Amino acid sequence: MKQQVVLGAFLVSVLFSFAGIEEGLADDDTRKYGVEFRGGFSLYQVSDTRDVLDYYEGSPGATITANYAGPSGGFSLLWRQEKHFQWNIGYNSLLDFESEASWEDTTLTLSSRASEVFVLGNVVFAPARGVRAYVGGGVDFLVAKQDILWQPGNSIFDGTGRTFGVLVNGAIEVFLGQRLGLCLGGGYRLANVTEMTDIDFNGERSRVVHPLVNRAWETDFSGPFLITSLRIYFDPVSKPIDFGE
Repeated sequence: MKQQVVLGAFLVSVLFSFAGIEEGLADDDTRKYGVEFRGGFSLYQVSDTRDVLDYYEGSPGATITANYAGPSGGFSLLWRQEKHFQWNIGYNSLLDFESEASWEDTTLTLSSRASEVFVLGNVVFAPARGVRAYVGGGVDFLVAKQDILWQPGNSIFDGTGRTFGVLVNGAIEVFLGQRLGLCLGGGYRLANVTEMTDIDFNGERSRVVHPLVNRAWETDFSGPFLITSLRIYFDPVSKPIDFGE
């Protein structure tokens, strides 16, 4: 996690340097504040889940249902600080995705989900009239949930964990009007929760142990993602920035 924080800090410092450049890369316009409603789809590493399913796949008569991807949704606030630079601050819900292994009379179900708060900085380009392009990155704070259910016995591990991560992204936005834009984008998330914990039988919080090796269970949400969003701008009711000054 330390390497992710250092990388994120470096990325943010680079983006701040872009924000201070006098020369612009995008046309002047009045869309400086907005809100974005986003939906998407992500692929995840979840290496521990993959390892467990690969192991039990070798059991006689085992049936494996593997799923390492899921939908997401969220919202963010947009602030175009300079005519060539924009901040995107928001929240994503990485919705539940589930895998299952069944053999003989036993079923193991592994389900994961997470929430993240992120800060992105993007350099803005204007390749054509009514179109913007974005490229940048930033940091996120991710809180994860990992449920491990064994049946019969109804043995449940309800793990939680958190980490700081790094995001890189790119997007194209097409304006549907003065106040509306449709944005298509994608990127990569680097966010691995290295220790999931749960409340044990004594009422104390302890780590969720990997069933195959003697270490804490990890839930790695690193992987590529795709985003589609609707952006609504509010500059018609606020004083526009004169990017020509």
